[in-house]
Amino acid sequence: MINFWSSVVSTNLKMLLVFFFSVALISCEIEPISVGTWEVQIQAENASYSFTWILTSEPELRVTGSGNFVAEEVELSGSRINWSAERYDFLLPGISDRVNFNGTVSGDQLAGTLFSQQGNYTVTGKRLVDSGN
Repeated sequence: MINFWSSVVSTNLKMLLVFFFSVALISCEIEPISVGTWEVQIQAENASYSFTWILTSEPELRVTGSGNFVAEEVELSGSRINWSAERYDFLLPGISDRVNFNGTVSGDQLAGTLFSQQGNYTVTGKRLVDSGN
């Protein structure tokens, strides 16, 4: 009889522990690996443009450099980054264009393509290390 009750308690305890660990994992918000500050190069046909991208977990993308703006519709999922923005003078002076970016992060490297009505551009970047840490 004692073996029966100890196995029941053991089984119930295991189920309870599994439940609590599952709840704890579900409630944890895991930050996407793309969050951080990036030094980004966009390669156009005859020029290269430099930007700093600041990606937050909200998600939000702030772009500074050859043009300053906050991107719309930012999606960070695992190693993938997708965003779009309506920009004036982003890469071509005097032209307002909607731009969309699709890319991935691998370690401290970022790569992808910026799509626009003016053409598609290769994007590469490297993560900047936060000197405050």
